Amino acid sequence: MLKLYTEINDLNTIKRKYLVDLLKPLLPKKNFDKYGIKNVELILVTDKDEADYFVLPFSWDFYIDKNNYSGAMALIKKGVK
Repeated sequence: MLKLYTEINDLNTIKRKYLVDLLKPLLPKKNFDKYGIKNVELILVTDKDEADYFVLPFSWDFYIDKNNYSGAMALIKKGVK
């Protein structure tokens, strides 16, 4: 089982099309059936120190469209620590 950490302040205010593909089946959990997920091999954790991987929540298109390259870089730096 892989543990993923990501930061999404308020998923309801962001267009789902920007969500990175890896997270789409996991958010919200009701999507498990939609994506045919029976045995969950990926879980989201709330503590970045428990995570195996740090995942940017949104595609690069989101950061480009919102002119928020610095926001993406801040998250990347946080994940490296």
